[in-house]
Amino acid sequence: MHVPIVIGLIMVGMDPDMEEMVSRIIRQCEYQTLYVEADVFMVSEEDHNSATRRVVFGRSGDDFRIDFIDNAPDQSRFPKPQMPPGLESIAPKFERGDVARFTETLYNVGGKLQKRLKIEYEGTTQTSESPYEDAAVGFFGHQFWPMPDMLLGSFGPYARIMNKGPQGLRMKKFLETPGPFRLTKRGEYQVLSHAVKIACDVCSKPEKELSVDIYLDGHSNIVRMVELVRLWDVGDETIRTVCGNEWFDVCGRIVSLECSDFKNINGVVFPKKATVTHFSITDETRKKLNRADRTGDLIDRINAFCGDAKERIGAIYTIDVKVCRINEPLPPGFLDMSVPVGTWVYTDGDTARKVEKDIRPWYVRWRFAVLLAACCVITLAIGWAGVRWLGWRSG
Repeated sequence: MHVPIVIGLIMVGMDPDMEEMVSRIIRQCEYQTLYVEADVFMVSEEDHNSATRRVVFGRSGDDFRIDFIDNAPDQSRFPKPQMPPGLESIAPKFERGDVARFTETLYNVGGKLQKRLKIEYEGTTQTSESPYEDAAVGFFGHQFWPMPDMLLGSFGPYARIMNKGPQGLRMKKFLETPGPFRLTKRGEYQVLSHAVKIACDVCSKPEKELSVDIYLDGHSNIVRMVELVRLWDVGDETIRTVCGNEWFDVCGRIVSLECSDFKNINGVVFPKKATVTHFSITDETRKKLNRADRTGDLIDRINAFCGDAKERIGAIYTIDVKVCRINEPLPPGFLDMSVPVGTWVYTDGDTARKVEKDIRPWYVRWRFAVLLAACCVITLAIGWAGVRWLGWRSG
């Protein structure tokens, strides 16, 4: 497959070295199923808040589920019910312990999005769980937290869990989508840069340019992936003339992913540790970009990304993978997003629907009976085979 590459402003066919690199990256990142359990620590550089979550993630094809588990929730977020005056006699019915665990879950199964909030309390097995669908999915509290499949290449709005469903691209689709390529040597790394156009209904414009730099070390491990803004339509000489920098250095970072501690799992190289950094543009850069939008001037566009103070760090997420299984079956029922009969499912801010019947497949609803029947059939078959061919007899 020949994908165009930009050298200056001249479109030419992809050279063999670059084509081999693209194929190698695709092979390295391609998988059918992925299951990950990880600890993720977040620190905000803007307000200095921090948080830790246990993240459980599973993907099969385009379907996925992710749980963000808070094992030390802030109790002030879960105020206990206050007893109305005169009803103190029934107060014991309202008593509950502190919140022991809070879980926010996002499903995307069969193209349908569902959010669930689950609260577990100290001293009891009773829980509170609320499912949300359609417009009620609304704000997802962990929408900017990284998802584990980012470690194998997942780019665009979806990679930050925007609420309208997946719209980004996984590595294979991203590299196979037509768009410009460039190959740059930076120190000990080979850097493959690529840009594509994708539809985006959560962005300010209906179409978004998605540009990514992929860093490979001497062992062909992907040690860094950076989603950024680049001036693909501006030539090298023009950029040097305007601000004295090389084309590669004139950009604005959006998200950076640093990977380490690589393990080969069923033929897929997976990093067990990673750091995700989110960037935001500085006020000065914003002014330059606004001026460039007003004037449409090329020099204003280039100047907006010259220098070292283009962006600032917004938040840093440190990922420590504890469990990783690739191309193995997901845990039974992991992607089952059905809810028990009688559950109220919120569909927007003011409306909910009651689940009147169990819509799970029959083999899910009757899985224990099916398993018991299968065991009985196997036992009878072994017994019959023993009598028929091995001469087993009672007494």
